[in-house]
Amino acid sequence: MFGWMRKMRARAAAVTEGPAAAAPLLPAAEDATDPPITHDEPLQTPQLPASLAERVTLLADLGLHLSDSADPSDIAQRIDPNEADTPLAWLSVMGSLDPAGQTDGGSGHYSDDVWHFDSRAIRGHGSYRDIATQLQRLARPLLDGHYFSDYVDLVGQAARLTVVRGDDETRWDLGVQDEVADLSVFQRMNEELAGAGTERRFALYPSTHRYLIVCKRPDQISAINERFGLLFTAPSAT
Repeated sequence: MFGWMRKMRARAAAVTEGPAAAAPLLPAAEDATDPPITHDEPLQTPQLPASLAERVTLLADLGLHLSDSADPSDIAQRIDPNEADTPLAWLSVMGSLDPAGQTDGGSGHYSDDVWHFDSRAIRGHGSYRDIATQLQRLARPLLDGHYFSDYVDLVGQAARLTVVRGDDETRWDLGVQDEVADLSVFQRMNEELAGAGTERRFALYPSTHRYLIVCKRPDQISAINERFGLLFTAPSAT
């Protein structure tokens, strides 16, 4: 059940503990009262351009767009000044909640092209549905006709996610351990993308329990990894 999770954690350990390690993901900034994002060690990823406008252009060229309500200067203010030029810091905030975006009818995030996901997210019924809904947001418009519901048994460490596509319904058995999500849900959702006839896939950049998630074509994922020195990986559909 948790085979992919173990592989991702092992990959995360290699990334964060090796001699040429990329730094762990920064804590997600989920509301306006959070302090600026900080990290114990300097990030070792390539730097972004000095100009905010150039940063936005570079990210957009890689398929990572800001939402209409997002203010680049607000993102910069939520990152420790020592890390303000690092792609990892920017992507972490871009994938977090934007207070302005929650009031303008948007998705509520700084970007709909990256999600900063804490896998310790299974609190009960609705938790896997919420994960699937966030992935649906990243994949727009490919999975817009899908509807999700779930059942979560924290005591029995078992869960089920149901996806409905018109008259078709599929149920996926998932696990839960210490409130940590079963990452095979990303494999399942990649199966949905494959069924939609697209090359886009959900890809994860791991660090312990936190992940950055994008939904891009293989060439786009490779471009992001190469430009930013990261290691986004798409779980293979089984």
